[in-house]
Amino acid sequence: GQILKKSIADKNTPQTIKALIYQNKYKIAVDNQESTQIFADLEGLLHSTSDVTDKALLHSMLAELYLNYFDRHAWEIRQRTAISGFVPEDIKEWSKNIFQEKALNYFSESVKPQNELLKTTTKSYEDVIVLGDDSQKIYPTIYDFLMNRAVDQSARITSDYERNSAFLKSLQTK
Repeated sequence: GQILKKSIADKNTPQTIKALIYQNKYKIAVDNQESTQIFADLEGLLHSTSDVTDKALLHSMLAELYLNYFDRHAWEIRQRTAISGFVPEDIKEWSKNIFQEKALNYFSESVKPQNELLKTTTKSYEDVIVLGDDSQKIYPTIYDFLMNRAVDQSARITSDYERNSAFLKSLQTK
């Protein structure tokens, strides 16, 4: 609670993200139930921050969270008829196509500000990004890191054909 309040007051988005993740992990452990509050918390942070890099990282994190939720409930979600024309408010009613669209859209948004992201090093976000020994060489900029994540993570929900066409199409329309 205190770390979260201080990071928000200081406009320290990396620390705010970290605090929200820990807080929501704690809620799930205590309640022993699926908490979807992290989605609302990160969406709220996404809309309240004006920093381009922070927004890009939040887009990527939200995409991954939606994929994690999908993975945990894949069997049940795949049984549902595809929904088109609207998105139910309750994530527990979403069909596979909604998770795909949400994740692909968030990944696409995460790499959209390419020029700004190429100017920011991954080292400056090590509070949020877990860097390995060779990470600085492989992903020197936030753009490199987020593009790699977008391609790797999108493989979790779509076939190769769907991923390539949907992801490339989403990148081309931005």
